[in-house]
Amino acid sequence: MFSPRFGYDKCLPEAWHHFSLVTMIFSLLLIGLLVGLLPQTASAQQNLTAIEGIVTDVMDGLPLQGATVSLSRRGVPGIVAGTATNERGRYTLDQLRPGRYELVIRFVGYAESQRVVVLNPSQDYTYDIGLEQSNIDLNTIVVSASRSEEKVINALTAISVVTDREIQSDVTATSANTLRLVTGVDHAQTGID
Repeated sequence: MFSPRFGYDKCLPEAWHHFSLVTMIFSLLLIGLLVGLLPQTASAQQNLTAIEGIVTDVMDGLPLQGATVSLSRRGVPGIVAGTATNERGRYTLDQLRPGRYELVIRFVGYAESQRVVVLNPSQDYTYDIGLEQSNIDLNTIVVSASRSEEKVINALTAISVVTDREIQSDVTATSANTLRLVTGVDHAQTGID
């Protein structure tokens, strides 16, 4: 409402005019800078990509809950992104930069799956993976009791050897239950079985 004609500029000291002019110029530069960065930020967000899919058992097609899915750059140590599958075997890796990666899926009792993937900007990908069951090679378990460390051959105490065949043919649910059958092993368990 005030104009210089009515003496408004005479009410303020000269330093105030200089200060308000500098503040106004600085504010305009800051606004211009922020507005200029917005398109770059938006375009960077638009260039990101995602991978999703379902991990299943090849034999029966059932989803595998808890399978680990990881993404790493080929030849570079470390994982770029990782997750575990949900109860429906689904996984999602998002906010990924375009590039060449290695997608690795692992699940206990199944053969690992590795796949090279090339991710292009602003494009989402679906990789449904079927894993095959695999045998787990088990080593022989030696249970001995002694007051000092010694080799099995030199032991003066009773020794029980459980071979990998015995472990594989055992129908108990856990390795602790398998050890209950070994002569000379006392096994105590607490809690609900």
